[in-house]
Amino acid sequence: MLDLVAVVLLMVVGVVNGRIPLWDDVVDALTTSQQYGSSLPLVVSCIHAVVLLSLLATGYLLACNRPAGRYLAMAQAPFRIALVIPSVPLLGYLDSTTGSVHVMVAALVLTELGKLWSLRRRAVVQVADSQMMDVQRASDLRGARRQRGRPGDVQAD
Repeated sequence: MLDLVAVVLLMVVGVVNGRIPLWDDVVDALTTSQQYGSSLPLVVSCIHAVVLLSLLATGYLLACNRPAGRYLAMAQAPFRIALVIPSVPLLGYLDSTTGSVHVMVAALVLTELGKLWSLRRRAVVQVADSQMMDVQRASDLRGARRQRGRPGDVQAD
């Protein structure tokens, strides 16, 4: 949910400042690429835009409790670390308050690992819950068969 809020706020701030969110960033990167003769700014800007859009999708999928949200969040982790897109938006201010980039990077990596751990644990709990439901359904079916009797069984009067 923090990702949804952070991305929406980022887009609102862009609109308020007269920019088209994500698009103007890519256009600026294209200008920089042409100016310096390197495609790296454009590639990084496009990857950043895709990751931000995928954050919206992940937030929606996780809010709807869909397994695809967990997998998408796990796939985003390396990009979030490389592009410094923290799961906890306030980590972006850690560098200015501590004066240490190392502290910020360590906090970024630790929060991402914590998020991955929580997603993994949630997946394990959901698998266990679904297995328990399968066992319960099988038990209910066996009980229903006993009550009805099986075809070919002779009922004693």
